[in-house]
Order: sequence, then C-alpha cells, then structure tokens
Amino acid sequence: QIVQSGSNQEAWILQQGSDLMALITQQGSGNAASIIQSGSHNRAQIAQNGNNNDASIEQAGSGQQSAVTQAGNGMSVSVKQYR
Repeated sequence: QIVQSGSNQEAWILQQGSDLMALITQQGSGNAASIIQSGSHNRAQIAQNGNNNDASIEQAGSGQQSAVTQAGNGMSVSVKQYR
C-alpha cells in the first residue's frame, strides 16, 4: 500500500512470496521511497514526513522485518537484508 499527500512524491513496491506486507506513507514534497521483497515472512514500512527525503529497503529471504521513519528534510537511508 502506498499513501501519499503533498507533491512530487515517488514510491514503488515490488513483492514476491509468503506473508508479505509493505507500506509506504509520504507527507511533504519531493520524497522518494522504494521497497523490494522476496520470499518468506517479510514486512517493511517506510514513513516520510518532510521534504526531499530518500529511503529504500531491499530484503531477500526468511523472516526479515524492517521499518524506516524519516521526519525532517533532506534525509537518506538504505536498508538491505539478505539470506
């Protein structure tokens, strides 16, 4: 699920198997977020509140989880989990 308010937001989610859940919430302007997930228990969440933030999560196998919250402007974060 992708929830956006504001302008010039960019978000995408790609998922494959199992219990998956991905949520991207963006408020503000010029934010970018991406989530890629593959197999098993997954989950992932990105919340951006502000302007010009960048966040990405990439997960591969087993019981991974992730959460990213950005509150402010001009922040960047990348989370990668593989197994």
